[in-house]
Amino acid sequence: MHTAFYLRRSLAVEGKQKHSIAAQRRACLAWHDELDSTTAAVEYLDDGVSGGETKGGKKVKRPAYDRLVAAIAAGEVDTVVVARLDRLARTTRRVVDFMALCEEQGVRFVALDFGADSSTPAGRLVLQIMAAFAEWEREQIRERTRAGLAAARASGKQVGAPRLVVDVEAAKALMKGGRSLRATAKLLGVSHATLRRRLEEAA
Repeated sequence: MHTAFYLRRSLAVEGKQKHSIAAQRRACLAWHDELDSTTAAVEYLDDGVSGGETKGGKKVKRPAYDRLVAAIAAGEVDTVVVARLDRLARTTRRVVDFMALCEEQGVRFVALDFGADSSTPAGRLVLQIMAAFAEWEREQIRERTRAGLAAARASGKQVGAPRLVVDVEAAKALMKGGRSLRATAKLLGVSHATLRRRLEEAA
């Protein structure tokens, strides 16, 4: 069992001091030292990786994030710490899905910049507010998607999505840990039908 530090830097913000790997690492270590915990800290680092879900129409690969998700599902993590919440993900929906996984597995989640700590009432309030915004965000995305598809069809364009890259090994680890196909697909940001096809292809 260990405490996980998730660190990420995209190439676009390389020069921004607050986003630097060193700054994130210092913040997480300071929190861990102040806690005076005997639990080992393990770093999960995605360097030069976007926090978005897609880039150029392709699903963004975040190897360290996927390893962290698998470790949580396997019961190897007791606490996840991020120096800045936007390092974990760019969308509220993805952040909330990640926090839901932590809650299901009994993992403490701490976002230092927001002062959000799932082990405290105030921290849980912050996370609940974020969940409400995530639901609003999902509705906005659905509306924009429907409008975009309607406009594309009206102009005679072919409507279709590029083939998504799915981390099959992370999916297997999550499902082995007891998560359903639908819950695993939601966490990985793909449809359950897509995940089922990729699992069948990998069998």
